[in-house]
Amino acid sequence: MSSSFAFPAMIFSVILCQFTNIYVWYALQFQLVIRYYHHKKETSRSRVRTAQDAMRSVNYPIVLSDLYTAESSLQTII
Repeated sequence: MSSSFAFPAMIFSVILCQFTNIYVWYALQFQLVIRYYHHKKETSRSRVRTAQDAMRSVNYPIVLSDLYTAESSLQTII
């Protein structure tokens, strides 16, 4: 009697295992996709920050050199 239930129980456990493996695999893939897009968003933000910092660092020497030339031209006029 117990052998008649063993085969369907084994098939059921194999099917359950397969569904569990598929579920875990898709959950891991979803987690990887979320991590990828989160990383992509963070790197694009850091690129924007880096570009803004670069523009700021370029603007300061230009402004300072313009002030220096304006000051030197004022001194030559005076």
